[in-house]
Amino acid sequence: MKKVVNGITFLKLKGTDVERARLHGSYLKEEIKRGVVPALAEKNAALIRKSHMPKILSPAKNIGVHFYHNILLPMMEKNLPAKYREMTRALSEEVGLTENQILRALYQPDGLMFLSRTSIMKYTFKDLNIPAFPGCSSSVVLKDWTEIGRPLMSRNQDYPIVGYWDPNPLVVFHESDEAGFIPHVSVSTPGVFASGLTAMNEEGLCLSAHAHFGKKVSLKGMPIFFIGNEVISKAKNINEAIDLIHKLPRHANWAFILLDAKNNETCVVEMTPKEERVRFSNDGTISHSNYFHDEDFKKDEAVISGGIFSDNLHRYCRMQDQLQRQKGKVTVDYLVKMNGDSFDDVAGVHRIVGNTLSTITNIKSVVFDPLKQKLWMSNRLESPVCWGDFMEIEKGEVFKNEYSPKFIEGKRPSEKIVKAMKKYREAFMLYMGNKLSDYEEQTLKLLDEALDIYNDDGNVWMVAGYVSFKLQDVNKAKKYFNEAKTRNLGVHVSAVCDLFIARIYDIEGKRNFALKLYQKHVEHSEPILRDEFKKGMKKAYSIKEALSLAIDLQFPDVLHY
Repeated sequence: MKKVVNGITFLKLKGTDVERARLHGSYLKEEIKRGVVPALAEKNAALIRKSHMPKILSPAKNIGVHFYHNILLPMMEKNLPAKYREMTRALSEEVGLTENQILRALYQPDGLMFLSRTSIMKYTFKDLNIPAFPGCSSSVVLKDWTEIGRPLMSRNQDYPIVGYWDPNPLVVFHESDEAGFIPHVSVSTPGVFASGLTAMNEEGLCLSAHAHFGKKVSLKGMPIFFIGNEVISKAKNINEAIDLIHKLPRHANWAFILLDAKNNETCVVEMTPKEERVRFSNDGTISHSNYFHDEDFKKDEAVISGGIFSDNLHRYCRMQDQLQRQKGKVTVDYLVKMNGDSFDDVAGVHRIVGNTLSTITNIKSVVFDPLKQKLWMSNRLESPVCWGDFMEIEKGEVFKNEYSPKFIEGKRPSEKIVKAMKKYREAFMLYMGNKLSDYEEQTLKLLDEALDIYNDDGNVWMVAGYVSFKLQDVNKAKKYFNEAKTRNLGVHVSAVCDLFIARIYDIEGKRNFALKLYQKHVEHSEPILRDEFKKGMKKAYSIKEALSLAIDLQFPDVLHY
């Protein structure tokens, strides 16, 4: 059964796993073809091709794509259980996409982690810098923290597949007569037929997945979509969920935040390919973003950039702070508003990019009330979706002939920020898509338009500075960075700003001014950035080096300096 209400597609599917995958495809054939599956299937190859390398080595990019598609992925797929192959085949037959396309899409997150760690990037292409990192924010409050006396979970899924996922929200109610199967609801998008990212089952167990980037990866494992699917369709409580997670092989580094509403328990299960660590709530609430809390796991977690770490830390701290303020009085409405928060409380400014719960890549936003088997989902069809109104969803109500949904008003920033974000979103999609020959120039034009609307976010000035610097327009870059310094920047981003101003001094032949700024930060706490300041002390920066900058518009930092 299929129904569309206020832009959200609802499915009610019955049957075996394979039968439900086939139904998924038959109901959503056209939506799948224009949605995330084709985009995700080519995303990692596009990232390889987009990477900066010396011209003499550029042909090696094609070798890299060939290696990824024809060697690495087939090696990973060898461990895929037969059931999921059959589900993939059933979807392929219904939709008309190849099995390879669907598998490449489902393996994209784990494949990205391989590219970011040990495969061709690490040993063949040391200059291959992979942008487009996922990030999510989830929180649970147990019954003593809520006004209604029932546990609740909130979830923002942030993923750089903007323009494909956010316009196509999907809620699927799964039922089956198979032994041990637990009926559940998953929040997804057409083509992602497994329930492993965001889901709630009828036993009151809720699950949300979080990506981590670490040094440990394994060819033997399963995509995270399928691991979560096993958990939500089979586990009745947290202990059963943890036991299942322990038994299921993983390719990379992940975390599940779990809520067992019937037993009023919550935890985060942090995972590497071979190990798990369980962090239970010790005070009635728990939150998670995209960094490990376990001290041993932290040692092997990738330090991609200080800007990404700052963003992850700020989102976690903001959730915990917001919940502490409302202890004993948390409501669904409060969690809805928290999901849409655009305030960087450390810097004291509303932001478009960096360090906030609302993000440019926010493609899904949900609140669960598992004891009532209800959820609230934003029906804004453009990222950040968390700025939309949230529709109340209950299986017994949605599929009635006369269905009039209730809504909770989402948290919206000022009209200026909304309009500026629209321009920034266009810039993000253009830059990450990289389909125009002058995409960098056009991106900068859109960033200027965003700054004309709302100019208080120093992080946007920083991003504009990076793009103009990479275009080797030093005068324009200097303007952007100097403007950024007059705004409230985080400690890390402020140091990055000094790095680029120092480089501009070098390019202008003002070596003494450059050295003073380099010297100021040679003991910086973040190792990658500290190395850049030390390099600056040893050798003047050349404008030709700007071509190697790896920019990701999700963050107010670069991935490679």
